[in-house]
Amino acid sequence: VDWQVKVRGVRIELEALEQAIAELAGVQHCEARVSEDNQRLVLLVSGTSSEAELKQKALSLGRGYMLSQVKMVDSGDWKFNASGKLLRNAVPLEEVVRELKQDGWEAFDKSECTELELEIAHCLAPQVTEAWSRKDHFMEDLGVDSGGFGRLITQMRARPRLHK
Repeated sequence: VDWQVKVRGVRIELEALEQAIAELAGVQHCEARVSEDNQRLVLLVSGTSSEAELKQKALSLGRGYMLSQVKMVDSGDWKFNASGKLLRNAVPLEEVVRELKQDGWEAFDKSECTELELEIAHCLAPQVTEAWSRKDHFMEDLGVDSGGFGRLITQMRARPRLHK
């Protein structure tokens, strides 16, 4: 396993994330994974900790550790080798990735938005997978890094309606 990976252009340590999460009371097992496109950090976990608590602990390690999704896994779904070590990638990730592919435009709260805000949101939507609104901060709330911000600017320049 390559413990050092890039997510949304930021280098992180999966092992550091797993160790921090494992220290939380109520966590039995956990495994951090990165989606194939290196844009989403997913945490598979079993135990009684809340999703908010898990996300907060991950984010305390730095902005690169912002979780795209937490998937609660039944304790019986984990696989272990003969010495009791957790077998990585034994819990299927396909259904998690499908859940993550929510359309960012559909997830956007369009209420009380100006025409300009709607245009910007439409450009940003491909980078966002969870519920969001015009009040969310690009980096802190949505996990959009400087590369994502650059993609946003490029998409905005390509929209004739924003050239007024």
